[in-house]
Amino acid sequence: IEIEGLRLVGRDSRNYSLKNFNVQGVIEPLEITAEFTVADKIYDGKRGAEITSRTIKPLASDIDSLQVEGGAARFEDENAGSGKQVHITGMVLAGSAALNYRLLEQSSATASIHPLEIEGLVTVADKIYDGTKKATINSRTLIGGIAADTASLRLTGGIAEFVDRNAGTGKAVAITGGMLTGSAASNYRLISVTGSTASILPKPVVVTAEPKRKLYGQPDPLFNYKINTELIEGDSFSGSPGRIASENVGRYHIVQKDLRLNSNYSIIFQGAELVMEPGPLRITANNAKRYEGTDNPDFAVSYDGFVRGEDSSVLQKLPNVTTTASKGSPPGNYPLEVGGALAENYVIEYKAGVLKVVSAPTVAVAIATDTLFENAPPGTRVATIVAKSDDRSAIFRYLLVDGAEDNKYFHIDGSEIKTTGALDYEHQSRYSIRIRILNQYGFSFDHVTTVNIEDI
Repeated sequence: IEIEGLRLVGRDSRNYSLKNFNVQGVIEPLEITAEFTVADKIYDGKRGAEITSRTIKPLASDIDSLQVEGGAARFEDENAGSGKQVHITGMVLAGSAALNYRLLEQSSATASIHPLEIEGLVTVADKIYDGTKKATINSRTLIGGIAADTASLRLTGGIAEFVDRNAGTGKAVAITGGMLTGSAASNYRLISVTGSTASILPKPVVVTAEPKRKLYGQPDPLFNYKINTELIEGDSFSGSPGRIASENVGRYHIVQKDLRLNSNYSIIFQGAELVMEPGPLRITANNAKRYEGTDNPDFAVSYDGFVRGEDSSVLQKLPNVTTTASKGSPPGNYPLEVGGALAENYVIEYKAGVLKVVSAPTVAVAIATDTLFENAPPGTRVATIVAKSDDRSAIFRYLLVDGAEDNKYFHIDGSEIKTTGALDYEHQSRYSIRIRILNQYGFSFDHVTTVNIEDI
């Protein structure tokens, strides 16, 4: 070190002379402090920080020849938070003036670790239609988290709801209210929770038809049924079960037909049988009457029980009526037995009738003749027949006996005998007419009358 400008002073300074001399010394480096700034970051599970600037304040003459560089910055911990302390180590001085300075303990800075944004994914179970939008969460998964936090970060809670209550496949599900829990939860921000699609399956309803019976020709009964589960409030059946269409006696399956529920249900129909039994049909032999010595009449029957506008034409075999009475049977009552009919759709009950054989009635015949002049026009009345019987129920009708006497010249109109053409006195003046008198019971007898022609 060179020293200049020294001089001696004091009262004895004149007694001395000062010689030039050199000394040795040390120039110590100037102590200096560096400042730095650090960038905020998103939580990544680590403490490392990014240095964004480094600053020192050297002597003015060294501003361009002294820099600070390097160093590693670390947050006080890895957790999210604002204004967190950041410490730096390893910064060094550089530049041509670096040896003239000594970097003191480095100061700290503050910065923030922001929570990491993650998403949740929820899977939802399929369900059977229950009339609500409620869904059951099967699993919860986080997307975008740090692997090291798997054990200390969970997605919990949340309410899952289908977009609507109706049955369908691949339906959208909305999730509300999910939250993060666990010791690492504060390092994250849940930005959304997405639900998987799921299905609302139609509710199965077992419908069991009740067996039914009816008689042929009757209206079908109400086809009742039972179900194995209650319907959701507000839902109801429409239509009704039915049967295979046919109107003949037999056994018929009861089927679902137009029984319906809305698309939120699936019907499992368990059928039954409708047994259509033959209807009752009574066939009665009509009571009859005839006179002793006459042939049995054609017997008739009456029907009671035909339905649907049917009559005896639907019988596969018509009934027959028999009796023990013959033409020679004496007066009395004889049974009329009926049977032998065959009907597909009826069960037949027979009721016997009675044939009453009575003594031949006493019949008085009066024929009032008119005067008939020759050459009278055809259709001229020549006589009127009046028959009376002690059987007041007798109804008589009159016929000319074919081929008998002079019947060819006459005809009967009701109870009147009339000419069929003009009659000539000179040809024949007297005519014999044979009349057959019959009643409704088959009794008949012949009567002969004579007609005279007047000459003009």
